[in-house]
Parts: sequence; C-alpha cells; structure tokens
Amino acid sequence: QYNRNPLLRELDGADGVKTGHLSVSGYGLVGSAIREGKRRIIVLNGLTSETERKKEGPRVMRSAFLDFTASTLVNKGAEVGVADVWLGEDKKVSLIATESYATGLHMDAVPKIKGSVTYKKPLLAPVKEGDIVGELVISAPGTPDKKIPVAAGKSVNQLGLIGKAMLGLRGEDEIGPLRGDQSRQGRRQVGRDGVIPARLGKQFRRGAVAPVRRLAERQVPGRRDPERGRGLDVL
Repeated sequence: QYNRNPLLRELDGADGVKTGHLSVSGYGLVGSAIREGKRRIIVLNGLTSETERKKEGPRVMRSAFLDFTASTLVNKGAEVGVADVWLGEDKKVSLIATESYATGLHMDAVPKIKGSVTYKKPLLAPVKEGDIVGELVISAPGTPDKKIPVAAGKSVNQLGLIGKAMLGLRGEDEIGPLRGDQSRQGRRQVGRDGVIPARLGKQFRRGAVAPVRRLAERQVPGRRDPERGRGLDVL
C-alpha cells in the first residue's frame, strides 16, 4: 500500500509515524525523525488537503531541528545560590537544586532565560543538610515558570554561648531576623522575601548549569539606613 507519510520520502532520518484524515478535523500527521542522535516528533492537524500535508510536514520537521533545542537548565545537586546564616558556626551555606529540569526552547529564547532564588533571609541556625529552605524559579519565553525546591548544601551548627557573646561584642547581632515574618531588603530592592535576581547565562546553550548570581547586604561604616538605623550597601 502507498505510504502517505511525506517525511519518509523527503526527509533524511524520518522513521514514522502516522497519517490520518477525519471530516471534522481535516488531514493530520504524527511525524518522527532522528538526526545526530536527537529525535524530534511533530503533530499536525487541521490541514485542508494531502498536498498541504505533503508541504507542511517536512517544513515543520526541518524547523524542529534547526530552530529549536532541548536544553538541560539545571542539574539535580547543582549549587544555585548561597544563603546567609544567622548565629551559625558558618555565616553562609550553599543552596542546592533538588531536581533536574530540561525543556525544549526556541533558539531565540535561550539568551532570555532567567532564574532567581527565593529564601527567607537570613536562615536561622541550626541548619540541617538537605533541609528545604527556598526555591529556584526558572523562566523563559514561551514556557511556564518552573519552580524547584532548593536545599541547604551542608549542616550549620548554632554558635555556642561564647560565640554568641563574641558576636554581641562586635555588634554583629544586628544582622539577625527582623520582627515577625518580614524579610530583609537591600537598598536596590534585593528582593522581597529574599528574592535574589539573576540571569542564567550562555552556558545553557551547552546544556550546562549556570550558577545564580546573587546580591547580598553588608555593613559599611558611615552609611546608615534611616529605616533600620544601620550601615548597608549592596555587593
């Protein structure tokens, strides 16, 4: 029987799958092809004739290979940020992605990928390795935002009495949590609830993981925040 799949005759690497026609939906095609170890699958429906199917099938499949890419945006276990820790033996702790995320994107969307890490800052010691302390949000044109929980990369013990006393003598207790559930913000709107803006860079083109850059607060003598009564600056 004559095979109506236009891909099998006109496109190298095509290996299926199915053509069809219904009066209510028109002519359709489920097409599959593989090149250089990469497979693409297309689904077309609503075409008006076999001639249109023969023309559109190869065109869409070529576009799938030339204009789109499948990228791994983050790998499970990758460090995606660093969090401040209050009253801990370490002042900072790495934030680790708890799952991998890959998606298909148009080539034009790859440079516009963005990511941000959200956590309630600073974290209060003790912190246990593996504790979920925030989330990574990845956004790209044409796809819904992806939220991935992030975990503490290691355990941070709370300072003992002597350590806390030393902090008090140095005045570093002022970096502690604000009253209630309010989160810290920097002069340049570091972010509500600890949002740390970032761009996940060109390494996405190679399917690698780009770390999330962060903005952090630090004390600067002589500069006072009128609302909090302490020196602030943004790194």
